[in-house]
Amino acid sequence: MVTKSEKPTNRFWYNNIDCASEALRLDGTTIGTNPGRVRVRTSLSYIIPVNPFFLPRNEVEKGKAIRTVYCRNIDREMTEEEVRDFFDQSCGEVSQMRLFGDLNSYTRNAFIEFANEDYAKAALGLSGAKLGSLILSLKNSDKAASKKTDRLTSAVHCFVI
Repeated sequence: MVTKSEKPTNRFWYNNIDCASEALRLDGTTIGTNPGRVRVRTSLSYIIPVNPFFLPRNEVEKGKAIRTVYCRNIDREMTEEEVRDFFDQSCGEVSQMRLFGDLNSYTRNAFIEFANEDYAKAALGLSGAKLGSLILSLKNSDKAASKKTDRLTSAVHCFVI
């Protein structure tokens, strides 16, 4: 059964992914005597909280997370090798990198793990540097470069049309 959290307006926040998935199946349903139909879609603006499953759970994972930076605004024309070489030459040895993003977008993102913490700190100093045609944005990462994130959300927007 779908249960609505206490939030005003036509946005519903569900306590778990099962309820949100069930709500998504209601698209096109007529509610009450209103001649309109319900339009349901996943939220495009909801910020997904960090799933504790992806946080470091032991000292090895914590060490990797400390040595990992999150880089945004990478020009989609840049190859993984070009990005790796840029950070290798500018900061120090890159031990792992995961470049990802929608190829239809102008930018991509990366988790970059360095061989040591000092190299990662040096990389943070490159925030604002130009790589390709775009200015990079870097920050500390709370996860290691090898982890994959899950894109599921429990926020659903409902519209009566």
